[in-house]
Amino acid sequence: MKKTEELVSSNIILQGEFEPMKFDKLFFIKNDVFLEEDFEENSLFSKNAVSISTKEFLINITKKQIVIILKNNIVNIEKISKIITTLKNNYNFLMISFNQKWFKLNENINELTRTNFYPSKSSYLNEYFKNEDSAFGYYASKNLDNGRFKVDIKPITLVSVVEKKELDVLSFDFSFHLDKINDTFNPNQSLIKLGEESEKLIKSF
Repeated sequence: MKKTEELVSSNIILQGEFEPMKFDKLFFIKNDVFLEEDFEENSLFSKNAVSISTKEFLINITKKQIVIILKNNIVNIEKISKIITTLKNNYNFLMISFNQKWFKLNENINELTRTNFYPSKSSYLNEYFKNEDSAFGYYASKNLDNGRFKVDIKPITLVSVVEKKELDVLSFDFSFHLDKINDTFNPNQSLIKLGEESEKLIKSF
């Protein structure tokens, strides 16, 4: 990782009642989501599950859930919105969640977490985790527009088997969760809001 912070994974999860067998190639071609040549050879279509692989996306569809994974972590807002809107026009969602994981490099993770997340009002935790190697995390959530914005921050150690190295990073898990999907729902706005809130928070460290 050359950058101070880096987006390492991004996905969208839709929950509801779906019929995987209806999500064939023709469905996505007819709705101008993908072209025939966009589908990679490892795409699979069956009665109970569908797995669509393209250059940008991996889309897994089951009877209860649709997961859209961004392969290269490039947030193509227009394309993602097109996929979600097409699905929404054919099915009702019970819930949708936009998720991102970021890593941030720091030379002294323990000191950084102690400075920002030390539980000053918890005498028990202060006594129990008082070693110099103690590290701390943080979870918080708030209402945002029509959804709930959540963040889970914690220190982790990445291990490179090839280079035999360890790298300490601060992991940020962001989620923008909506339980009520109405006619005014705009995936563009949700994606933009998640990006703005995530970057604003991570750059403050």
